[in-house]
Amino acid sequence: MSKLKTHVKINDIVEVISGVHKRKSGKILQVLTKTQQVIVEGRRMITKHTKKSQDSPDGGIVKLE
Repeated sequence: MSKLKTHVKINDIVEVISGVHKRKSGKILQVLTKTQQVIVEGRRMITKHTKKSQDSPDGGIVKLE
């Protein structure tokens, strides 16, 4: 499968046209040329529950992109 050329680049400001975050804008963090997708800042957040450990002494809920 060959990579397709895209007209968007990292740090471009774009508007989401479909999905839950429709009509919201953000900055492109990553371009996935094989699947023709982009990762937009603040639009694909997940929450992860972490236990207390030496790396994270507080533990708790962490939001990741």
